[in-house]
Amino acid sequence: MRWAAATLVIACTSIRPLAAQPGATPTYSYRNSLLSEEERDLLARGEIGEGEHIGGGLAGTVVGFGLGHAIQGRFAERGWVFAASDAVATGMLIKYAVECANTTGAETCDDHGDWLAGGMLIAIGFRIWQIADVWYGPSLHNDRVREVRWRAGPPPVGFHLGPAPGGGGTAGISVRF
Repeated sequence: MRWAAATLVIACTSIRPLAAQPGATPTYSYRNSLLSEEERDLLARGEIGEGEHIGGGLAGTVVGFGLGHAIQGRFAERGWVFAASDAVATGMLIKYAVECANTTGAETCDDHGDWLAGGMLIAIGFRIWQIADVWYGPSLHNDRVREVRWRAGPPPVGFHLGPAPGGGGTAGISVRF
């Protein structure tokens, strides 16, 4: 029993010099060449944090106009769609209000109801989509970042060479699974 304990202690203390030395660990940038430009940009952006998720969710739910997506850093991805749709819907509602205010004679506000109906349909439809996307989108984004990060990670099998602290060298094989 003492032999086993002594052997384990000696093995553990003698393995330390075999650890990869600074500068001897390979860089895995060659794996990034397997990624598309979009995936490299996704890795550079990183995950959406909890504060961005909640703050963007609240802003997107209350204010709209793609503000929540901008807070989350996803405006170019999809936020511009909601900014444009909210602007169009607002424009249509203003057009209805102006036309209704300027009615004369036999003309009524009902004659301009198409502007109201279209503006409301666009506003409600895109707002529902915006609220769902601003709350659910960050988790999809983070899942995609993790998947790309995993694919861009170190190769599953590697061979490492490096200098030993007391002279000589070390070699090792790594397997990732």
